[in-house]
Amino acid sequence: MNEDNLKKFIREEMETQRIEYERYMGVLSEDFKSGLGTIIDMARGTSDDVKSLKIQSDSIQEMVAKNTEDIVEMKADIVEIKTDIVVMKSDIKSIRSNTANHEERITALERVV
Repeated sequence: MNEDNLKKFIREEMETQRIEYERYMGVLSEDFKSGLGTIIDMARGTSDDVKSLKIQSDSIQEMVAKNTEDIVEMKADIVEIKTDIVVMKSDIKSIRSNTANHEERITALERVV
């Protein structure tokens, strides 16, 4: 093989290797883009999930605040009910006392009549 043929062979071989290298880099680039696309889709899905959780969290916080208000109102109602029960007990004692007094008076009247 002479020098010109050797140079030509080397050029052809280098050109073949360059083409193979470019093809290989193209495949790597496509693979990278595909993988990156998958990661981006996953990130978008995660972002949507976070937004959904935020909405749920806000809703739960509103429910807790409403329940807290309701509990405070119930406590006030219970205090009022307890007060009413104390008054009712006192009234019942008074009625029993009056009833006993009336029974005594009726018994006394029945003896007279």
